[in-house]
Amino acid sequence: MKLLLPALALTAAGLTGCISTRTAPLPADGAAQVYFTRLPERPYRELAYVEATGNAFTTRPQLLRKLQQQQARLQGDALVQVRYDFVFWWPHAGAVVVKYQ
Repeated sequence: MKLLLPALALTAAGLTGCISTRTAPLPADGAAQVYFTRLPERPYRELAYVEATGNAFTTRPQLLRKLQQQQARLQGDALVQVRYDFVFWWPHAGAVVVKYQ
């Protein structure tokens, strides 16, 4: 019985430890336009696909800021199809920079 309780506790901890959720805040209204799930209604042309990769401590808002810096460097008007992912254990983000016509 003494070994059963620690074994159950470790099993329960192991089963719940694999589940995680993440939330990325949307940019403020005054920020450059960022489109996650829809496309701009205005006509546009694609300038480039940009990516940002961080380290184990990088947050999604930090990745978004890196994408926005690349967008500004390219003089784009918006980031379209923003996606967050992981490459191995490193956080990764990618988007298309567009210029309105």
